[in-house]
Amino acid sequence: MSFRIHRWLLAGVAAAAAALLGTSTLASADSAPVDNSAAPYAVEDFAYPDAAKILQDTGATLTSGDGHITLAADCSTAQIRISTRLPKTQPNGYRICFNATSSTGFLALSVPEVFGIETDDRALTASITTNGQTQTVNVAKDELKGVGEGVQGGSPTVLLELRVTA
Repeated sequence: MSFRIHRWLLAGVAAAAAALLGTSTLASADSAPVDNSAAPYAVEDFAYPDAAKILQDTGATLTSGDGHITLAADCSTAQIRISTRLPKTQPNGYRICFNATSSTGFLALSVPEVFGIETDDRALTASITTNGQTQTVNVAKDELKGVGEGVQGGSPTVLLELRVTA
């Protein structure tokens, strides 16, 4: 007889637990969804956080990029070197140097008075503006390309964009 009571008691406890769990599940299913229409959209604008700090003391400004071209601390091991007549406040003298972390990359910036673009192990295209005209310059892998005043009779040039192509 006690076995039968014990079995009925366990069945009752199990039924009560199932009823409680089922009720809470139904209650949460019936509640209205949360309104998240005011939440901001996740849109990548490719803007660099703290861009002003990255190229500080160079006279250059960093606008945006995809993160695959990064500022190099040491020009001797950098893959991309920009020669400029900016004030010599950089540890690398008149050069601003970058590394490419991928076979493709994009960096929009403004570097005034550029006269040379040099690459190691990467090919790239550079958008420059001279006398109000913008043009694209191809720089092959392991090449030093003169631009602006780095070309005979050239005028001051502003580097606007770098794109690693291979």
